[in-house]
Amino acid sequence: PHILVIAERGNSQAIERSGAASAAFLLAGIMPWTPMQCGLDANMASTADTMIFVDVDGVLNVGARDDGGAPLMLNCDGIEDATKLWGKHEKHPMRDTIERLVSISRRPLDHGEDATFSKLASVGSSEVSDVLIGRLAELIRAAGERRMVVLSSRWKSHRKRVQRLEEVISLHLKAPFTFDAKTATDRLMTPEGRLESIGDFLAGLCEWRGKKGLRGKLRALVLEDFHINPMGGWSCGGALIPSVDAAERYLRQRLPPAADAETCSSGSEPMMLEVKLVHTYTEWKTPGGLRVQVGTGLTMKYFCEAARALGKGCDFCGQANSGMNGQQSLHSPTESGNAVKTSAIKRPSPCEGPDQAEPNRNAKARKVA
Repeated sequence: PHILVIAERGNSQAIERSGAASAAFLLAGIMPWTPMQCGLDANMASTADTMIFVDVDGVLNVGARDDGGAPLMLNCDGIEDATKLWGKHEKHPMRDTIERLVSISRRPLDHGEDATFSKLASVGSSEVSDVLIGRLAELIRAAGERRMVVLSSRWKSHRKRVQRLEEVISLHLKAPFTFDAKTATDRLMTPEGRLESIGDFLAGLCEWRGKKGLRGKLRALVLEDFHINPMGGWSCGGALIPSVDAAERYLRQRLPPAADAETCSSGSEPMMLEVKLVHTYTEWKTPGGLRVQVGTGLTMKYFCEAARALGKGCDFCGQANSGMNGQQSLHSPTESGNAVKTSAIKRPSPCEGPDQAEPNRNAKARKVA
């Protein structure tokens, strides 16, 4: 049975770029930044006060590293096939892949979700999770009218996939939706390449706005799993990135030379930049010692973290809205309806079966009901 559902393509040379994406990639290093390079409307570039940078794989679906191969995507069909193989083929040559899929599908979620990761699996031919798309839609609403949603995923090079994604988001928003802009193509398909491309966008926009004398506060929410990589062990611009705080600091420091680490100068009044990174990544080891690295998607834990950065409370953890950089949110809620209702976002798993124990490769093979 076919159990490998590829989430991403590892060879950047194999990616087909649209003409606009190719032009942006070629011009990014030799021409001044303009909204047009990123497909951004100049009026929105001038007026937006909130940006959401959206990765897809590992944010709007659940992906996992597989030994030397392309990443896996958690899909209901894959879960079904993996559990069948796990029960019958203890010596199967793809046992590690099978073990990872079964382990992920049975891993409990937290932060008020009474379910396993199976709840977040994609269904059929879909490459995204309907549950996770719904959570992104909630964040887009929370960002307010002056929002800018920027696609930072490698999906930006695949027009038809992006169009299908926009159609699904539109259904959840109950209103037409398209991404407002795209970051330039990553120079390297690595964690540092992704962080740099987001930094390039922020630096370019801030400098462009500064030259036009635009003032005010600007905040950026970054939803990213960095190609299913942990923080640490990589660097950007010569700076080590050992933590989420370090990545946020790097993005703030990408501002033009005239600005300090927190502001982009614009005349006598500085433009404040607030940055919040939500790193949708975790890892664990199975009872048999197999390492499992996962781009988790917007689990409720990470959804709550993102929502609080946008000024929403959480009725599960009880934490108040905190804004970004530990500061007051730009849009502080004024009524109880602004709390994140975890119960309202729960829905049945599309492919979750009875609870099972974590797979143990050293145990005798058994059929999974």
